[in-house]
Amino acid sequence: MKQTATTPGRLSVAAVALVVLTTLTGVFAAITLQDKKNTLSDLVAHREPLAAAAQLIFRSLSDADATAASAFLSGGAEPEALRQRYEFDIAQAGAALGKASSDVGADSLAAQQVDVLSRQLPVYTGLVETARANNRQGFPRARRTCARRPG
Repeated sequence: MKQTATTPGRLSVAAVALVVLTTLTGVFAAITLQDKKNTLSDLVAHREPLAAAAQLIFRSLSDADATAASAFLSGGAEPEALRQRYEFDIAQAGAALGKASSDVGADSLAAQQVDVLSRQLPVYTGLVETARANNRQGFPRARRTCARRPG
């Protein structure tokens, strides 16, 4: 007579099956937990600092733009406090861009966006400086006109 034909034999087979199933469940849970831990570590190490730097860049550039516009609209000589605030915002945006470029990692889309911002920030500040120089000399604000071609 076989061992599995008796009640104690069937209980032994069921116990072994349950132990194997429990072990497999534990292994699967451990693998899933490690995967989630790695994902969270990646978020904390790379994504969160990059998101914080992006937010600081946006805030600094928005404030710099608003400050420059306020300085030009105030008329006459540019107030020193607005000039200092603009320069602080630009410096803060530059530092945040440096931080973002070091936190990009393997994210090619983020790297492209940081590269565009890094190339365009000096262009923007150059345009503001040109506008400042024109404002100090009393030149009228530049206006864009569309030239119509005849015919």
